[in-house]
Amino acid sequence: MAWAPDQRAQYRMGARYADQIIKGKKPGDIPVQHPGPYQLHLNKRAAAAIGLTLPADLVREADRVLS
Repeated sequence: MAWAPDQRAQYRMGARYADQIIKGKKPGDIPVQHPGPYQLHLNKRAAAAIGLTLPADLVREADRVLS
């Protein structure tokens, strides 16, 4: 199971920061932003291998489920 920010959104945010710096803005003047949105990924095979059963509600809410 992993609960983490969307990596693609992180890359886009990094590109925006780099663009602002290249255009002459000082890094200290750029506001810090929190990452988001967060995604939940589940691995059913790994859970079964260690003897865990994932609740149906959790599987339904996951953004990505590996079988």
